[in-house]
Amino acid sequence: DQLRDILKQCADVRQTLLFSATMPSQLAEFVRVGLRDPQVIRLDAEMKVSPDLKLSFTMLRADEKIPALLYILREVVPD
Repeated sequence: DQLRDILKQCADVRQTLLFSATMPSQLAEFVRVGLRDPQVIRLDAEMKVSPDLKLSFTMLRADEKIPALLYILREVVPD
């Protein structure tokens, strides 16, 4: 239900890119509901999902994307 609520707020015409090292059930549901004609590439389907995995969604305007990525790389991703 939360995924549908998020997607209702997104523009109908959009490009959505999703990169993930894992495919937990919540993420698989998002792909099923939220992406059109998704292309899935799996490198190792047998790997277990880390219990430390954190999942988040961020809606940004085009001009906010690069500053947001830089912030995440500097402040959120551990060294």
